[in-house]
Amino acid sequence: MADWGVMTWDGSGNKNNTGILPTFILGYSQISKGQASGSFSYTLPNGMGASFIFIPFGSDDGSSWRTITISGGTVTLSSSSSGSGANTYPIAAGLIVVYAVTL
Repeated sequence: MADWGVMTWDGSGNKNNTGILPTFILGYSQISKGQASGSFSYTLPNGMGASFIFIPFGSDDGSSWRTITISGGTVTLSSSSSGSGANTYPIAAGLIVVYAVTL
């Protein structure tokens, strides 16, 4: 059977690509278009932290922005005056998917 995807090797020619890593999803929250405030909390496993991805359901006109931050197991939404800066996203509807990370 053929191999598909990307493969990498170390200096000795040994394969070192781990492929798709297992991910522990803590949960998700659906946010509405225009929502620029709120918080969601998730229980973290011992010794783990959390991170997130934002998956927009569509586009927005680019005139409004929100900041999404995470601390411990709490995700916080706040309004942002511009579309630049860390953790700044369009104010479109979408999902925030929170997953565990090793500290």
